Amino acid sequence: MVLITLLSSLFSIYPWNLTTSTYLTQGEYSNGNTSISKSGYISMDRRGKDGFIIGYRDLLVKTENGDYRQFNWMARDIFWIKPSIRLAGIAGHIETNNKDYAWISGVQIEGDLPWFGYSHSYIRSDYQNYQFTNEYSYNKEWVKNEVEQIDFHLSKKFKYFTTRIGLIRQQIESINYYITQLSISGKIKKKLSYSLLFSQGENKYAIDPYLLIINNNPEILTQSMSIKGSYKINPNLYISGVWTIQSYENFEVDYLSIGITGRY
Repeated sequence: MVLITLLSSLFSIYPWNLTTSTYLTQGEYSNGNTSISKSGYISMDRRGKDGFIIGYRDLLVKTENGDYRQFNWMARDIFWIKPSIRLAGIAGHIETNNKDYAWISGVQIEGDLPWFGYSHSYIRSDYQNYQFTNEYSYNKEWVKNEVEQIDFHLSKKFKYFTTRIGLIRQQIESINYYITQLSISGKIKKKLSYSLLFSQGENKYAIDPYLLIINNNPEILTQSMSIKGSYKINPNLYISGVWTIQSYENFEVDYLSIGITGRY
């Protein structure tokens, strides 16, 4: 009883906001494959400062060689020190129906300075792939792949929109991959908001620390573009649609997502 009273007092002094989101995504591959994924997110924040978010995704890809299934979760917590300094931790896990799995961990520092905002993060992914020893062998073994990702972003708020530019470097087995990103977000009307995201460059297993999305195709991604629109049904309920095009070395994928978000 005493503990409940203390917790009630704490939450009344430092109120937390709860947000839940769920998305359904359909993918069409240029090589004939199709995919469907279901994802959900839960986040809490205290007056827009300290907070955390946890996301879970169930992905199914249908190919001519059988079904590929992947489950992953990502989490990010943020600790507000002052407007110019916020610290965040990133963690995640991936597992598939062909025994592959990975653990993800990282740190991030971000903040808002008088003229612009900034963020810098370091993320490490340790993949364990169960694969053939070579193209002529029927024997499989565990192969470890380490992915190190460093990114730096700058953002600027204007009167009607916010823009963010970024550079991401990945190192995989002594090979460096570089990606440039540009995003623009804002409101068209009081209830309608939008965001545009474009990236160019080569990446493999890249992670977006803001959207908690993993490029979970083992192929090299060369270009990506997405358009998102959100409509506020009421102060606590939003509906969203996202259209994404991703270009890989050997194929392209079109994604269409529908989501609903509640804030309490």
